Amino acid sequence: RPAAPRAPPPSAMAKLMRRSARRVLPGRDRWHALQEYATGEANVEEFRLLRARDSAVTSTIAAQTAPAKAIDWAAWESRISNKETL
Repeated sequence: RPAAPRAPPPSAMAKLMRRSARRVLPGRDRWHALQEYATGEANVEEFRLLRARDSAVTSTIAAQTAPAKAIDWAAWESRISNKETL
């Protein structure tokens, strides 16, 4: 089987934008307004891609109609092989 094509490594600006966005995600509405301060074509494009990804995640989460399943902690505890470690 041929290997799947790999995405190019993210640029330094993409890494910076991703780190910055992670710091402010609880205030998502506020960080969207930061796009006004992006200068240069590359920065504007990175911000546009970041907002597109954020929109995709937000819509995926909103599309979930079933409530989250409760975690069965007893089942997980029974699977722990080395209980002394935990």
